[in-house]
Amino acid sequence: MFIDIPSELEAALIDLPLPTWELDGSFLAQSTMDRYRTELTATPQFEETATTLRHALTDEGGGHAVLRLGNLAKALGIGDDRFLQLVNGFAVEVAVPFSPFPRWHLWKDIGVKVDKDPGKSSGIGYNAFHMDLVNASLPPDYTTLLCLRPDPLGGGPSILSDAHAAVARLSEDGRALLAESAYRYGTFFDLFGVGEEYKPFPILDGSPGEGFVRFTAKMLERSPLGRAHADAAKKLAEELVRGQVSFMLQPGDYLIVNQRRFLHGREALHRGQETVLVADRRLLLQLFLRGGGRRRLGPHSRPTAPVTRRVPSPGPAEAEDRFVSTVFLGSGLVFVATLFVAAAAAGTVLSAHQPQDFGRHFAHELLTTYGMRMAAVFVFATSTIGRRLGSFPRGLSLAGVVAGLVLLVVRSSVPWSALVFPAWALLISVYILWAARRAP
Repeated sequence: MFIDIPSELEAALIDLPLPTWELDGSFLAQSTMDRYRTELTATPQFEETATTLRHALTDEGGGHAVLRLGNLAKALGIGDDRFLQLVNGFAVEVAVPFSPFPRWHLWKDIGVKVDKDPGKSSGIGYNAFHMDLVNASLPPDYTTLLCLRPDPLGGGPSILSDAHAAVARLSEDGRALLAESAYRYGTFFDLFGVGEEYKPFPILDGSPGEGFVRFTAKMLERSPLGRAHADAAKKLAEELVRGQVSFMLQPGDYLIVNQRRFLHGREALHRGQETVLVADRRLLLQLFLRGGGRRRLGPHSRPTAPVTRRVPSPGPAEAEDRFVSTVFLGSGLVFVATLFVAAAAAGTVLSAHQPQDFGRHFAHELLTTYGMRMAAVFVFATSTIGRRLGSFPRGLSLAGVVAGLVLLVVRSSVPWSALVFPAWALLISVYILWAARRAP
C-alpha cells in the first residue's frame, strides 16, 4: 500500500523542528519518542496519516506500506538529519525503533558492493525472500527500508510476498514438516534486543496466520537439511515467488514490512554496476522496529504482548550439538595443556647439564603423538560445527576431516605431519578473513 503525505501536512513538517534523537541502549529513548509524538500530533492531518499507516500494516490482508516522503526529502535534503528525524517520527507511530547491531547506532546503511556475494543485501544479484534475523528468538517485528538513491540503471525493484498466504497453499503434510524444529541458518553474535540464538527452529513458529514464518531462501543452500524438510521449504519458496508483488522504491520512499505477515527481498540490480560511481549507486537505510506496545524492550526482556512461540524441548539433535560443543572445548583445552607440559619438559631437558634420552623422548612423544591426537579431535569438532552452522563450505569441512585423519593416523616419525595442524589453522584463518570481506 502506498501512502501519500497530504500537502498541508508536508508544508507543516518542512518547518517543524524536531529534536536530535537519543538512544537508551540500542533502543530509541522514550523521552525522544514522547517529544516526537508531541510535536507531530500537533500538525494538521498527521494523526490521520499515522492511523492509515498502522491499519495498512496490521489490518487483515495488510502487512506492508510505503510512505511517500519524496517531497520532504527534496525540501530538507535526503541525507539531512532533519529528514531522518521526521522518518523516525513516523516509525515511532508504528513501534519502537532500535538497532540490534553495535556497529550502527540506529540506521544501518545498505549500499552496493560489486565484489560481495551477489545474493547479499549489498550485492548486485537476486536477494531471495527472507525474514531478517531469522535465527533470533525475538526477531524484529518490523523491518523498514528508506530509499536514498534507487539503482540509477533502473534495476533492483523490491519484492514482497504474503508469507501466510503462501503457507496456506501448501499441503497439510508440507505444513507439518515446516512446523518441526529442523531448520538452521547463519551465525549469531554481538546482537542486542533480539533475544538469544534460536536453533534449530521451525519455519512455522506460532499460531497459524499470526506467528512468524521463519524462512530465508539461503537456508536451502547453506544449511544441512533432511530431504523431506528441504523439499517442504522449497515448496514454500516457490509459493512465495508465485504470490510476490514488486515495485521500485523512489528517493524518499519509506518501506515498512510487518515480519509476522510478509517476507521481503530484491530483484537483481541492472547490469553494469561496475561503471556506476560509488557515490551514485543504490543506497538504502534500514531500521528495525520492536512491536508489543510502545514500551521500551531491553536486550533481554520479553514483548509486552504475548507471543506464541514453540520452544523445543532438548532432543537428540540438540543433545548432539551439545556433545560436539563439549568435545570442541575439551579438546582445545587438552591440546593447550599438552603444549604447556611438553614445553616444560623440553625446558627441563635443555637446562640439564647432561640431558637424558628419557626427557627428550618424553617431550617429543607428548607433543607429536598425544598433542597431535588432541589437535585432530579439535579439527574434527571445528569442521563439524562450521558445516552445521553453514559457516564453512563443504570443501573446507572436508579439508578439515582429511587434516584430522592425517593427524590421527600418521605416525610422529613422519616429519611433515607436524605441519598439518598449523597449515589447517592458516587455511581457516584465511577463509574467515575472506568471508568477512565479502559480508555486507
